[in-house]
Amino acid sequence: MAEVKNAFIKSKMNKDLDDRLVPPGEYRNGLNVQVSKSEGEDVGALENVIGNIVVTTGSGPSDGLDNVDFSVLSGLNTGTLKSIGLLADTNSSKIFVFLTDYTEPAAAAINPEYNIAANNFIYSYNTLTSDTIKLAEGAFLNFSTTYPIYGINILEDVLLWTDNRNQPRKLNISVAEDDGGYYNSEDLISVAKYNPYQAINLYYVDTFANTPIGDNNPNFNRNVSAIQDVVSEFLPDGTTKNMYYDPTWPGDPDYLEDKFVSFSYRFKFNDGEYSITAPFTQEAFIPKQDGYFLAGDEDNAYRSSLVRFMENKANNVKLQIPLPASADSVSRKFDISSIDILYKESDALSIKVLDTVIESQFRSNSNGLPNSTDVFVYNYQSRKPYKTLPESEIIRVYDKTPVKALGQEVISNRVVYSNFQDKHTPPNHIDYDVAVTPKYAFSQPEDKSLWSTSIIEYPEHSVKENRNYQVGFVLSDRYGRQSSTILSNVTDKNKFDQLTNTFFGGSTFYHPYQADPDLLDPQGVNETNNRPGDSIKVLINERVSGSEKRNLRTLEPGFYEPYYLPDGITLNPDYNPLGWYSYKIVVKQTEQEYYNVYLPGILNGYPDYASGATDLPDPVNSIAYITLLNGNINKVPRELITTTQDQTQYGSSVMLYGRVTPAPLVLTPTSTETNLPYYPQVNDQTVVAIAEQDNMFKDASTAGPFGTVYQTDSDPYVARLLQGTVSINSGADKLPLPIGSLQVTQAGQLVNPYPHNLGVFETNPVESRLDIFWETSTTGLISELNNIAGESSFVNGFQDFDWQQSEAYPQGSNATFPLLNNNTSPGFVPTSLIGTNITPIDNTRVELISIYDAFSPNPITSRWRIERLYEADGVTLLVPNRYNLVVNTASYFNPDSTQNVFDFKFNVVTIDTQTPDPLTQSGFAETSQEIDFSKTLLNKDPEITTDTTLPILAPNERNFQVDPLITFAGLNGAVLPLNQTANLSWSISNESSSPPLELIGSSVYEKTGSARGNYSFDVTLTDSGGANDSVTKTVKIIFGQEQINSSFGSASNKIVSNGLQSSGVYWSNDYSNCITSGPIPAMMDNNEAGNIGRAAYKADTLNNTLDPNALITATNQVVSVENIYDLDPQGPQQYRWYNGNYRPDFFDNEAADQNNSHALSSGTAYVKLDFEFEPWGAEDSIAYYNANIGEPRGPDPEKQIGVAWLAYLQYRVDSSSNWQQARDIEGSNVIFNNINQNSVLTRNSPDFFAKGIQDSNPTSPSYPLNDDYENQVRSTSTAYPGENTRSNDNTNLQNPVARRNNSPTSTSSKIFAFGKAQTYSGNDRLGEYRLLIRYPQSSVRNDRFRPLPTTTREANWVWQIRGATKIGGVSSSRVKVKLDFGDFYYPKTTTETAFSYRVSLEGSSDSIISSGTTPTIEVWAREWSFKYVTTFYTGADLQTVSPVLKKSHGGNNWFCYSGFNDGSENTDNGTENSSPRAIGETLELSDFPSDSVNDSNRRWVAQFDDNGLKIAGTSTPSGGDLRIN
Repeated sequence: MAEVKNAFIKSKMNKDLDDRLVPPGEYRNGLNVQVSKSEGEDVGALENVIGNIVVTTGSGPSDGLDNVDFSVLSGLNTGTLKSIGLLADTNSSKIFVFLTDYTEPAAAAINPEYNIAANNFIYSYNTLTSDTIKLAEGAFLNFSTTYPIYGINILEDVLLWTDNRNQPRKLNISVAEDDGGYYNSEDLISVAKYNPYQAINLYYVDTFANTPIGDNNPNFNRNVSAIQDVVSEFLPDGTTKNMYYDPTWPGDPDYLEDKFVSFSYRFKFNDGEYSITAPFTQEAFIPKQDGYFLAGDEDNAYRSSLVRFMENKANNVKLQIPLPASADSVSRKFDISSIDILYKESDALSIKVLDTVIESQFRSNSNGLPNSTDVFVYNYQSRKPYKTLPESEIIRVYDKTPVKALGQEVISNRVVYSNFQDKHTPPNHIDYDVAVTPKYAFSQPEDKSLWSTSIIEYPEHSVKENRNYQVGFVLSDRYGRQSSTILSNVTDKNKFDQLTNTFFGGSTFYHPYQADPDLLDPQGVNETNNRPGDSIKVLINERVSGSEKRNLRTLEPGFYEPYYLPDGITLNPDYNPLGWYSYKIVVKQTEQEYYNVYLPGILNGYPDYASGATDLPDPVNSIAYITLLNGNINKVPRELITTTQDQTQYGSSVMLYGRVTPAPLVLTPTSTETNLPYYPQVNDQTVVAIAEQDNMFKDASTAGPFGTVYQTDSDPYVARLLQGTVSINSGADKLPLPIGSLQVTQAGQLVNPYPHNLGVFETNPVESRLDIFWETSTTGLISELNNIAGESSFVNGFQDFDWQQSEAYPQGSNATFPLLNNNTSPGFVPTSLIGTNITPIDNTRVELISIYDAFSPNPITSRWRIERLYEADGVTLLVPNRYNLVVNTASYFNPDSTQNVFDFKFNVVTIDTQTPDPLTQSGFAETSQEIDFSKTLLNKDPEITTDTTLPILAPNERNFQVDPLITFAGLNGAVLPLNQTANLSWSISNESSSPPLELIGSSVYEKTGSARGNYSFDVTLTDSGGANDSVTKTVKIIFGQEQINSSFGSASNKIVSNGLQSSGVYWSNDYSNCITSGPIPAMMDNNEAGNIGRAAYKADTLNNTLDPNALITATNQVVSVENIYDLDPQGPQQYRWYNGNYRPDFFDNEAADQNNSHALSSGTAYVKLDFEFEPWGAEDSIAYYNANIGEPRGPDPEKQIGVAWLAYLQYRVDSSSNWQQARDIEGSNVIFNNINQNSVLTRNSPDFFAKGIQDSNPTSPSYPLNDDYENQVRSTSTAYPGENTRSNDNTNLQNPVARRNNSPTSTSSKIFAFGKAQTYSGNDRLGEYRLLIRYPQSSVRNDRFRPLPTTTREANWVWQIRGATKIGGVSSSRVKVKLDFGDFYYPKTTTETAFSYRVSLEGSSDSIISSGTTPTIEVWAREWSFKYVTTFYTGADLQTVSPVLKKSHGGNNWFCYSGFNDGSENTDNGTENSSPRAIGETLELSDFPSDSVNDSNRRWVAQFDDNGLKIAGTSTPSGGDLRIN
């Protein structure tokens, strides 16, 4: 059959021509055919192909299933959705369709609109299975029919597309097909990944109540630095425990020692991509010793020119990694699979990876529970990194993903975009200003842009002084597209910030050296050690400028707006995912490296020139010299560009700035000042010459070596500096002082050695030519920045809210003011923040919403209340309105510190008195804002209520196993009675010697019974505040001597006999017979039955009768009196004799008891009597001399006159026993015999002017009546009439005032210790005592000249002339006896229990020889009375007997001893006025005044055995002669 063939090689369908005219190679019509394009013989042949059909939801076109309608599948009406893009993937036999029902209006062509009602979908259709799957839906897709999608590709199961409206996007097909709701936000579909804009925080709240070793954590619930030393057991002081010390820490303790490291992080996403790197932290560095020079460091620094402790003490850093959502949800919301922890050293370019933390590790906390916080804590333990990032990742500061693109294609497995916008248009400027000030206190207000954390986060960091800083902003969208550096526009004036009291200026700021605080505030305190360091502050004046919304014409992105409103449900109609989202602050600082030069002193002036020298080559304070050694030679190099062969001095281009100066005014070699901070301000010390020492000073008038040049013998290099602009009048000129120390001089002469104290300079820095802004760790959100800028006003807190409440604050007190001044509280006032200006708000209402503590789940709000403050009328409110926070219920400071932290929440209602309420149109408009913060209850220091001022007395006979030495009591400071003794703990420390004491509860025991002598310890009371809130007192103990019974009483310097008075003092348990019972001593009885003598006359010869039984007590002041009249040339004179009997409670109310029992029942008592006589001078004899010129009727001026008393001390066992002569504790009879003399007429010798000395002959003259009782007579005499006693010139008597004022006093003193003999056994005398003193009588060598009247009416010229006025009155008498008595070992006149003496170095064979030996060796004794010293010790602890005494003496066992210094108890009261010379030696008047003639030189002698114990009864006072014969 005929066959027709046609080849359609033209592959052209031609329907324009008639069938007959269709050319060969073309065809008229074709359906489901294609023309073969092969190179075989069938080229041009028609082939059948599969054709297009209307798809259904089933497996084929004939199964009768519904056709596919994406609108219906999406729950919309048919035809609602329009396809704006489609991709048929032959590899997977799938079709991908992009659908929307939104058509953007033409007016939005420049500012594209986002429609929250738009329906946007992405579907896939499988042509093989007819399965239709929704891959994504939501308004966030932001499709529009006016923006068809041309660029759609699939790359390794990832669907990518771009529509020139949104940023390029993608999704994982498999993930989307498995979960059609997975891709529900821009963060999940954006090709550009989320940018981690926040740096790692290096601070945190320490939530561990205990330290790693189990101690209470002092930082519990406080913000602390994450940079820690966990290796050192103690802080740099060597005693305070390191609260972070962890002996189980597994890291490398030395790895960070020589490194300045910073940390960052990046996210890895499930598709294998990484985010860009977050900003790095500042260097995690804290110097060893916290940067302080300790002992020896200064010397080491200038010797080596290095500071060796300037190494990193940090070895553990708890990195607080911020997450964009809670840790348990961040993977779902951002597709994050892991986090890389990054590490960078300051001197390296590489970035290394420390660790990769997978999602399962950060999703849960250490307890396995979901981590609901937005922080992941990574504990870096000084481990080495495990890999280094490639260069492409290091320099990748943002993703190169377009903002939008029209075209997209995959080429060589890479995505390529065309017709794209690659960046946003940034603002031209941001209105801000810059300053550098000290770091703010730690603060975290609601707006994070106002947070100030560096004072804790970076405690040792500071902004370098003497530098220029240019501060800029870099803005970024949410996906890391960054702007260029944006600066502030130039202004013509600075701005003042009320918040910090600081002037800000421009984006470029020069930070000078700090001025000397003492110059700025002369009355202030130099806060060098407390200065927190400086930080840069940025003052935002206005919101970040630019379009609020995205603008396609200017390419401004607007500001980021989230997809949802804050409720998390409602879509945000202003949604803008590509707006400016975050910012970071960058700083340009081109002055880079510099050196610290550590020097052995800085010399102000020329070497070895004394201050005030007139031949100085340069003016004072114009030049300085330094010695260059070791590395300092390179730090301050010589200029060697142009030199000559014979050149010996060189210049230098280095400028130096002083930082530490040796003390400027070193006046003496013993000066305690070593060095001081130096404040150069803008002044530098220029190096003008460097040379070897000998070449530098070869023409000097003073040749080397120089004591002021360090290592002068080695001819070191020396540099000459110009002082620059300095002033010694710096307080007025506000200029820095000259640097360096002056020469050390004394009396105008140089003194060596010169103190080479550390001085420190800084060199001028190297200037970098690189114009680089350096990234800082300060970042934040644009929204936060705008909230605090410009006119944004909000309630930011309270002014004058000075939280002061401690546990001592009672109900009704004001918690925000010191308790002592509570009634003057000014109250606190709400304030608003406008920009950075803080302004009190006039009209407010403050409400207390809630208060919680960490202990109770329920609020404790009722424990406080808010009170408004009014004017004085009580009606008118203060304006601005002010408030007090008043305590309703007092609080107790709990040992669990979490219970002391109170979380306050206030509602502050601001009332706008100019605007009516918008709802009611009446009243005033009100706005509310909540303010919350935490306050910590303060602890009140505890108080030890037990009196510790007096020593504890512990006798040897105590029951030491049972009886405590003392039981302490104390209070913890709480005002609540039930809590006042809670949580108190006692401890003792610093025990002075052994054996050790034992503390049981609050009682102290010494359970060995072997302790002797003086002992001391510190007792510390600690309450719930811990060691920082404790109180310590020092307690003294005296082991050994038993106390007397308190009822015996005590008295000091009490007058017991005044004028012509007889007296008796009784210590008895039965006062009914203590006066009348006998035997009565001779001359103390009038020889009448029942009548105690001591009276001048017998009772029947007087008009009034004496009552010898009248006892003088505190309530009974009756004194018996008898009168006698006599005649003299001037007329009648009346004299009175007094007679009184005393109980001890007359002198000491504490001695009174209900049983009237005052006998000595325990311990050792003492009695000290001072018999005083002061003549009444020439003015009392002048009338006689005027009437009898030339007649020697008056006393011879070269004679002495005296007074004598008769005295007894008697003892009886009890009231049924007879009285007998008392004996002292050394077994000697108590005898009052003695003579005291005085002729010292100069008040320049006050010790002797008022006392005199004992006579060398202890036997007294007879008591002037009829019998000789010298064994019991105490006599005292003095020169008369009181001045120029060696002159017979009676004209001197015509100056009565001079003579009256220069009358010396003679004081005869006697001390007796009695009762329990606690050293010399067998001499105990416990029982009743009575002291009897008869009225005084004249004791003279010529009976004509008697100073006192007698009862025999004989002529006594002295007393007859105006004598009555000097004798008669009790208060005016110059003739008196003073009484001291009490506990011998514990007298009330002193709290000391050891007394210093001097003893002779060698012993003598007898007392007289010994008394001529000068005591030189300092020793100590338990006894204050010279007479009763038992032994001498080497120290005040009375533990070791002096070796001077404790040796074989070979018969020379008499030693002389004296006081150690004036003013001590033993010197003032224990000498019995012995002589300062040898026994029998006469003191001439020429000896006064003299350094060797004072109370501390009065001598005693005694015999001591070979064990150093005094032989009882051998103590002897040295007696001399002061009488004029």
